[in-house]
Amino acid sequence: MRLRTLAAERPLFVFFAIAYTWAWLLITPLFFLPIPIEAAIPASFGPTIAAVVTHRLGGGTGRPFYWYAGWQRLIAGCVTAVGLTLVAFVIVPSLLLTDDPGKLNWAILGSVSIHNYTTLLGGPIGEEPGWRGYALPRLQQWLGPTRAALVLGLFWAFWHLPLWFAAQWNHPSAVIYLLLVTALSVFLAFGANVARFAVIPAILGHAAFNTVGQYLAGMFQNVPMSNQNAFWKALELMMRGTGLHVSVSVNGLIAGSGVVFASLLLLLTRGRLAQKR
Repeated sequence: MRLRTLAAERPLFVFFAIAYTWAWLLITPLFFLPIPIEAAIPASFGPTIAAVVTHRLGGGTGRPFYWYAGWQRLIAGCVTAVGLTLVAFVIVPSLLLTDDPGKLNWAILGSVSIHNYTTLLGGPIGEEPGWRGYALPRLQQWLGPTRAALVLGLFWAFWHLPLWFAAQWNHPSAVIYLLLVTALSVFLAFGANVARFAVIPAILGHAAFNTVGQYLAGMFQNVPMSNQNAFWKALELMMRGTGLHVSVSVNGLIAGSGVVFASLLLLLTRGRLAQKR
C-alpha cells in the first residue's frame, strides 16, 4: 500500500528507482563473469518496465506511453530526431575531419548494412518508452522543457554507471560521454515534443546515435582523416600569438559538435523545444 501511495504521489521517484534497480542488478554479472556485453540487453528494458510498473502502481489507466500520436507529427518527429543526431554527430564532424568532402562516402548515410541488433536492442527499444515516453512529459510539467531535457540527460548518463566497471563495454571518457548523452537528450526531447511524446522518434534518434561509429567508419572508408582544412587553419591562425594550442580528439570533436547544436536548438526554440503551450 505504501508503495502504491508513493507511486501516486511521487511517480518520478518510483520510476527512476525501478529503472536503476532493474538495470544495475542485471548488469552486475558482467563484473564477475566472462560473458559478452550482449548479456546486458535485458537490463536496457529497465526504463520501460519502470514506466509500466509505476503507472499501474499509481492507479493510472490507459497506457503509460504512446507509440503513435498522428502520422504527420510522427514523421516530423522522426525526421527531427534522426536528422539532428546525424548532422551533429556524423555530418559536421566528418566535414571538420577532411580536406576534401567530395571524397567522403556519403552513400553510407543511406546504407542498411551498417546496422545490426545493437542498433535497436542496444538501448532504444528498451529505454525510450521510459525515458522520453514516460519520464520526459512529467519532468517538463515540473521543470519546463530545457531543464527537463538536461536533467533527464544526467539521469540517463548516470544510469549507465555500472557499465563503466565492465571490461566488456567500450566507451569514451566520462566527461565526453556526459556531453554526448546530454546533447542527445536535447535532440530527442525536441523530437518527442514534435511528435507529442510518441516514442518512435526517440527510438529512431537513439538508434542513429548508436550507429554513429559505423557511420563515421563508413564515411572515411579509404579516406584518411585530416585536420588541414580551412576550419583548423583558421583556428590555428586565431590562436597564433596567444601561446595556446588546440588539441581535440575525434570523440571530443563529436561531443563538441553535439553541444554546439544542442545549444543552438535551445536558443532557436527559446528553450521551448517544441513543447505545446
